[in-house]
Amino acid sequence: MKKVNFLVVNLMLFLTVGVYGQRTETIHLTEAGTFENSFFLIEDWENPVTKLKITGNIDARDLFYLNNFDGFSSLAELDLSEADIVEYNGQAGGPSQLHPANTLPDNSFGWIQLNLSKIILPKTLTSIGNMVLFANYNALCALTSLEIPEGITSIGNAFAGQQKALVTVSLPGTLTSLRDSSFIDCTGLTVIINNNPNPVDITPYSGVPCFYGVNKTKCTLYVPAGSKSLYEKASIWQEFNIIELPETTEITETPTTDGATIEWQPYENAEGYRLIIYSDEARTDTIYIFEFDADGEWFNTISFRSASTTLSHTIENLQRGTDYFYTLEILGVGDVVLASQSGEFTTASEPASIDAALAEPAEIVGYYSVSGAKLPKAPEKGAYIVLYSNDTSKKILK
Repeated sequence: MKKVNFLVVNLMLFLTVGVYGQRTETIHLTEAGTFENSFFLIEDWENPVTKLKITGNIDARDLFYLNNFDGFSSLAELDLSEADIVEYNGQAGGPSQLHPANTLPDNSFGWIQLNLSKIILPKTLTSIGNMVLFANYNALCALTSLEIPEGITSIGNAFAGQQKALVTVSLPGTLTSLRDSSFIDCTGLTVIINNNPNPVDITPYSGVPCFYGVNKTKCTLYVPAGSKSLYEKASIWQEFNIIELPETTEITETPTTDGATIEWQPYENAEGYRLIIYSDEARTDTIYIFEFDADGEWFNTISFRSASTTLSHTIENLQRGTDYFYTLEILGVGDVVLASQSGEFTTASEPASIDAALAEPAEIVGYYSVSGAKLPKAPEKGAYIVLYSNDTSKKILK
């Protein structure tokens, strides 16, 4: 990581350059309004930025420059999660006016190009202005999912309109105002996660209603547990396919010398599960990823175990006496993550007892692929299932 200080613009710039076509930049601004100067210092037309993270203080001038400069035509990911939008009173691509703090200014991202596939909005946002992420002419982007962070209470009119690649949207539980013309003609939209137990009034004020042009009968609206009846009576919301979000259930971990068995209760309305095992508490170093269907079956394949009200999976081939961490994601329609729970376990240093160490397993009666095909012997590599004479089975990953 290379660190460069530019006192003239009062900013810190952290630069990481990868292979051509995958250039990543992180820019920290201590003074809002200096983004143009900072980017000018690292601008490279032959190796354009594809992933950009901006931290620190920004205002409407910075967002206007980001929105209109041709140098961002190759931008695929934009991360503003650690940026704070401060107040600016003046001209920023339009008439001079007050641009409030913690508000995404009007017309933000209106000209972002086709390559943009991921946007992470500031955590400190409280409102979104008008015509934000709205498709102006060629401003259709590759954005497939959009998460509006908790803390935002109002969204102005014409938000994220005509973004035809958009498939999933998550709305915060703090949202109380959603103006007209938002999400109109988002014809690819199939999942909306609304975390507010009380339906937001989205009756049109002056323009077309929100979600106009969306096929609501084919779009699933997830709402908090216990609020389905309210949404079934609410204008516009009632037209969607409404399903309640799952409530969390208890998870237990039973460590062994080389792994652990993770057990959980089935989640109501879950379409599947994803269990991710990490070696670090920050959950950045992934060891295994297991996916299951709604019945807890691995990769939607055959199962040799008896039906149970408890779902479980045994992780093997881990180191003895070592801390491991996991996240269980509950999946909905289209594999969207509806909820998640995290935990940790420590593998045993030694077998629980001498008897356990010497215990003989049941006789192996067959090996099967994850698709259910019988195998002549255990594969040297890959995933397979072992069937024992006592009608139990074990899933092995080498």
